[in-house]
Amino acid sequence: MVLPKNFIRELLTSNITESRRPYITNFRALTNVMTAICILAVDFKVFPRRFAKTENFGSGLMDTGVGLFVISNSLVAPQGKLEALSPSVWKSVKSSIPLIVLGGARFLATKQIDYQTHISEYGVHWNFFITLAVTKILCTLIISVTRGVNIFLLSVVVVSVHQGLLSSGLQDWVLSSQPRDDFLSANREGIASCLGYVALYFIGVCVAKELKLAGLSFRNNLITMCKLSMTSILLWSVTTL
Repeated sequence: MVLPKNFIRELLTSNITESRRPYITNFRALTNVMTAICILAVDFKVFPRRFAKTENFGSGLMDTGVGLFVISNSLVAPQGKLEALSPSVWKSVKSSIPLIVLGGARFLATKQIDYQTHISEYGVHWNFFITLAVTKILCTLIISVTRGVNIFLLSVVVVSVHQGLLSSGLQDWVLSSQPRDDFLSANREGIASCLGYVALYFIGVCVAKELKLAGLSFRNNLITMCKLSMTSILLWSVTTL
């Protein structure tokens, strides 16, 4: 196949024709499809166990699920817009009600049919939907309280505090076999993970702002993609060391 003359130059000077970036839509759709496939397939022997969720340490394909949904939500969050916004905690709570209802319904349904659940994942009452709802509300609350503070700085502070707490005994408590005799101890896995997801949400908002700055220019979006790819490779390398 012979490319037209000046094809590269024309491509770099072109704009994305759609008002909404298709790669964000594709990413969100792929996250939903991949999650559905994994949830349905994990109970079958044909599903590779290396893709299943890890117990205490390590990472597998299914471990990325909640994180991908947090990023997916933050990419289209109001805070990701370039215009100055005054986040409303009440609006965030109202928009999170469906997630809270789904979380409660899931808990009741699994108890009613005696479905096998791993309490070491989220806890006794906590689950995926509650995590998403709490993360969204906490992020809006923090942004409204620290109005004017750079969101990337907030993500660094939150992840540092989270890691500090884990290193100071929180991790040992979460992984311990202590009795689950109150709501906090019964759901320590889910509650302790929230700060990490809050930091991830803030990072997703920063990415959304970068994508907004890139505009619809193909060249700018390509540069942004390269920056994000290099950052991902660097952070993954640091994580696996």
